[in-house]
Amino acid sequence: MIKQLSIKGIKNTCRYIVHIKETSNNTILTLTDLFGNCLLWQSNGSSKFKGLRKSTSVANNTTGVLLGGRIKALGIKTVNLHFNGWGKHRKETVKGLLQNGLFVKSIKENTALPHNGCRLKKKKRIRRRRFKTYWF
Repeated sequence: MIKQLSIKGIKNTCRYIVHIKETSNNTILTLTDLFGNCLLWQSNGSSKFKGLRKSTSVANNTTGVLLGGRIKALGIKTVNLHFNGWGKHRKETVKGLLQNGLFVKSIKENTALPHNGCRLKKKKRIRRRRFKTYWF
């Protein structure tokens, strides 16, 4: 069993975070405590989805349900959600977590946004040819 954290000064805060990393091909869910120690993890690939089926909403929902059941088995009732990445099916993942009776206290977005992006390549030089003009 996981021992409870004793942190002075922290009251009425959720002690567990579900990190959701969404890519275009896969989704990885990780349950950590406040110190960042990994307690549980689940991904679409470990949920028996392979190939193109990993990036579907059904796979995300199933992964959320499986991790939610494992979290409930530990006796955890409330979690915070931290999203990372540009995945398409975030709503399905959250629905899967909520199907097991978990209470989501807060949702935070951690996706990195480029403010200006990378420097563009130098423009290719075009060799201009002079064509002869014929006057008839």
